[in-house]
Amino acid sequence: MAAVDDDATSARFEPCRDDAGECVLHVAGEVDLSNAPQLRRAIESMRVANPARLVLDVRELTFMDSSGLAVLLQAAAKLDALVLRHAQSSIIRLIETTGVTSVLSVEP
Repeated sequence: MAAVDDDATSARFEPCRDDAGECVLHVAGEVDLSNAPQLRRAIESMRVANPARLVLDVRELTFMDSSGLAVLLQAAAKLDALVLRHAQSSIIRLIETTGVTSVLSVEP
């Protein structure tokens, strides 16, 4: 799968599989209203494989607003599990503050 990288949006979405064979989407940069549709398309393209769970490696995600969070919540509703891996404290704070910890799992 090809990476989606648009300099105008300051975000990068790279789909791959990890060593355990799980579907992983690396999300880097800032996710906001300007590029939330690209995140949605990247997630949808990975859903085609019908993974048991989709892992978003967000170690390089520096900012996400409510539009990015909405994309994640919509995706979580369509998947058995959506997991955020390696989230920075600002992303964890967003998830906790909005009260969606029961929907979005965070792993180290």
